[in-house]
Amino acid sequence: MLEAHAPTLEHRTAQALSELSRSMGADWEGWIRRVLEFDAAVLHVERVSFWSLREETSSIHCDAGFVASVHSFEHGATLFEPDLPEYFAAMREARILDMVDVQTDPRCRGLRAYCASRGIASMLDVPVWHEGRLSGVLCHEHVGATRKWSAEDEDFATSVSQVVSSGLAARAHTRAEADTRRAAFLDSVSRLASSLDAHEIAQRAVSLCAVPWFAEIASLVVKRDDVIELLGLKLPDPVMQQNILQYVRSGLWMFPVPARVIRQGQSLLLTDTTREVAARYGFTREDLMTIDALGVKTAMCVPLAVGNNTFGAMSFASGHRRFGAEDLVLAEDVGSRVAAALENARLYTVAQEAIRARDELLVVAAHELRTPLTAIQLRTDQLLRKARRGADAAEKAWSESIARDVRRFSWVVDHVLDALRIRSEGVVLAPGVCDLATILQQRVGFVAERARAAGCPIALDSVHSLTGRWDRTCIEKVIDVLLDNAIKFGGGGPIAVSLRAVGAWVELAVRDQGIGIPADRLRAIFQPFERAVPKEHFGGLGLGLYVANAIVDAHGGSIDVASRPGEGATFTVRLPLRGAIR
Repeated sequence: MLEAHAPTLEHRTAQALSELSRSMGADWEGWIRRVLEFDAAVLHVERVSFWSLREETSSIHCDAGFVASVHSFEHGATLFEPDLPEYFAAMREARILDMVDVQTDPRCRGLRAYCASRGIASMLDVPVWHEGRLSGVLCHEHVGATRKWSAEDEDFATSVSQVVSSGLAARAHTRAEADTRRAAFLDSVSRLASSLDAHEIAQRAVSLCAVPWFAEIASLVVKRDDVIELLGLKLPDPVMQQNILQYVRSGLWMFPVPARVIRQGQSLLLTDTTREVAARYGFTREDLMTIDALGVKTAMCVPLAVGNNTFGAMSFASGHRRFGAEDLVLAEDVGSRVAAALENARLYTVAQEAIRARDELLVVAAHELRTPLTAIQLRTDQLLRKARRGADAAEKAWSESIARDVRRFSWVVDHVLDALRIRSEGVVLAPGVCDLATILQQRVGFVAERARAAGCPIALDSVHSLTGRWDRTCIEKVIDVLLDNAIKFGGGGPIAVSLRAVGAWVELAVRDQGIGIPADRLRAIFQPFERAVPKEHFGGLGLGLYVANAIVDAHGGSIDVASRPGEGATFTVRLPLRGAIR
């Protein structure tokens, strides 16, 4: 029967190194500290540290160092290659740097003052390679008499360097995953700009941020007229969320941390939210009880700002982790994107309010003009009839000019009222059976004289009766708009008008030989107050095509335009032949 033997020290050490290699997780700092502490205990040295190589600055930086005598950790020092050329050269070329006497070893020439001040006699440094490139160096510092490093010491140190190398590979993979997740997260936050409602943006923002890997709790506040208003809140517990909302609505919660961040315009990171820390920032006894109930251990708050205007803040809290500098950077990135989305929503609201104010002013003005304009039009018609009966040619021309101007003014006022009514109520139709060919002939005849005077004679294709169920008055407005457009922009060339049946549809086309429309303006011209030409050269409010398009759409049809600059434009209206009214 074989006798069982306990594992040797060498075997136990190998097992420990293997376990350390497998235990690398997301916490690189905690892991490298455990490795260094184990390394120092096995080799019985005062200091063990890992220095990462930074090629861009020709330096090594202390990521972490363990000091055995005081059982503490240090980090942050940086050594530059121009100060230690021999050491850097050896680190790049040697498998291991066994420096028995640092005061005489030429590789330590630039380190002698450092070693003397700390009583360091000997050093054992192992370059750490990762993916075929030098990534850093694992340093061992022995205090006291000089120490000749044994083969076992060097083998163990080399094994630890390989463990560190595997840790660097795991960290790179973890960071790559974190960077991918961060990019996807920030992309989703950027999509908040698709909404133009501030409350929706706020609630979606806190819902996106209240995820286990980032922060279980998220809130968003804005400052309006010196009052801080809660726009968004997300907690993992719905019941607790309702209690918090009631607490806020009661006026007891005064948002001390967000108020401070908004006032100072600077982010705040609370790595530990003890009662002492929370009280320091102005939390009341009731606030502290709420914080305890939520289980908050760490928190951070970032400003929401556009330019120099800080108008709000986002707060994040967690009960299972500690926020650090990287978390704060991510939170600030989130805050900048949310602030941009909220600013867009604010500007949209301001624009909408300005549009509403403009529309209200136009409605009032149009109605105020309508009554006297009707009286003026009646008197003008009387004057024109009298002039036609017996006035001389000059007086007759003068009367006709006045009548045209009054009709034009009346037409503009009607378009304003139509456009504003459509914007608020939509198109209200009164359909009836009518002949589209007859309507077209009448409207062409009505403007024929004006078209000839402008040098744009209208050629109307012979059309047959096309009867359907449409709103006659509205269809007349559509035809008038298209003819008026062709005369105004026709450039003194002929206008071609056609009407035909195409299957179950009627197509009405108006073509001019004028200045045409730029490609980027073809669809915009159907929007209210939009124009394809400078207002300095052509009059009008840019409402006619908007009204025409709305009327055609209400009839179940469509209106399209084909044009090239300098080659005129063709507007085509398609209406269902049987008058399918929407």
